[in-house]
Amino acid sequence: MGQAYMIFGRVMQPHVLALATIGSVAAGVTYASMGTKRVEPQQQAALLPLKQEREEEFDLEKLISDFIKEEGK
Repeated sequence: MGQAYMIFGRVMQPHVLALATIGSVAAGVTYASMGTKRVEPQQQAALLPLKQEREEEFDLEKLISDFIKEEGK
C-alpha cells in the first residue's frame, strides 16, 4: 500500500486521513452556517420582565451589608 502514518499508536492510511479531513471541514461549515434561532418579538417581550425580576431579587450590595452586620454582632 505504500506509506502510512502512525497517529495515537494506530496506523492510518493517507486516504483515510483525507476523508476524515474533508468530512470534518464539511461538518464544521454546516454547523457554522446553521445560524442562531430567531426569537419572535412577542417571546422576547415575555422574557424581559422575568429577567428584570431576577435582577431585582438578587441585590449583592444588600447581601454583603447584611453579612457584615451579622458578623459585627
